[in-house]
Amino acid sequence: IAFWCFYSFIAMLNRRALREECGERKKQEPILAVTVTGVLAVIYVIFCSIQVGCLFLGRVKGSLPDGYTYASYAREGFFQLLWVCIINLAIVLTCLSLFGESRVLKGLLALISMCTCILAASSAYRMILYISVYKLTFLRILVLWALGVIGLMLAGIFLRIFHPAFPLLRYQTAVVTVCYLFLAFAKPDYWIASYNCSLTAEFEENEDGWRYSEDYHYLSSLSADAAPVLLSEEGITGFSEELEGYCRRMEDKANSCGIRSFNLSRYLAGKALENREGNG
Repeated sequence: IAFWCFYSFIAMLNRRALREECGERKKQEPILAVTVTGVLAVIYVIFCSIQVGCLFLGRVKGSLPDGYTYASYAREGFFQLLWVCIINLAIVLTCLSLFGESRVLKGLLALISMCTCILAASSAYRMILYISVYKLTFLRILVLWALGVIGLMLAGIFLRIFHPAFPLLRYQTAVVTVCYLFLAFAKPDYWIASYNCSLTAEFEENEDGWRYSEDYHYLSSLSADAAPVLLSEEGITGFSEELEGYCRRMEDKANSCGIRSFNLSRYLAGKALENREGNG
């Protein structure tokens, strides 16, 4: 189906079914957009002032507002930010494409985008509080990654507001592609295991701080990227049944690597198993 659609598109271009020249569409007066975005900007400024005053300045010690848990605080903030960013992106692009040039409109759109950056920083701070208590998981890394992508997209929107010729679509496509490749090759499981194992001693002193059975269960579900950390001397000091099962699973995967099915992470996991067995 994809091949047929691509062929049909090329055939249509060959017949010149599309007009080579398109008349410039007349843009609307910016007064309507200024009125709507002005009201939104006031709301955003008030909300961001509360965020800066209560969350960043009033919570420098990392505590939470009364009646909130780390889980509810982090999740609520992230999903709220996600919807706000989608709405802001739609508002900015709509105003830039449908309405004429206006310095006031550009200033309001820039203010809305700046407030969105503050919301992104607020959401990142909430997630960092969450990670400091409940450690790292892949989903939490994915949240931080998404916030970074949103920040880079907002930078492109800033450029598009003040430089109309800036290729925003190409920029955003490049940002998503590069960031996705970075996440794919960054070995998230390796960093999860490294961070969680580094906090073992801290939680060992606190009987209510962490239940090791849950920690072992999650660590044993990680991929082969985590093997160099989990199987090293600096990794988990004591082994549970879950981690013993992880060793058996990594051994099977390392033994199944052939010429056509070679995988670098599984090969390194096999080497880490050999070194652990060699050290007794």
